[in-house]
Amino acid sequence: MFQTLLSIAPLFILIVLGRILYQLKIADITWVNIFNAFTLKIGFPALIFSAIYHSQKSILDYKNI
Repeated sequence: MFQTLLSIAPLFILIVLGRILYQLKIADITWVNIFNAFTLKIGFPALIFSAIYHSQKSILDYKNI
């Protein structure tokens, strides 16, 4: 459970960072939208592929499905 939280934490940190930068008027809404789109379209798929690649499970573990 803790490893799962550690693996998704960087993506949520990026989202929160975009929000904080917008509130502090360091970034405008266009930059924040690009930042969040990057996180959604690149970060989450990369996280999924990384989790599958590092998985210790075998396809044989799911033969009953």
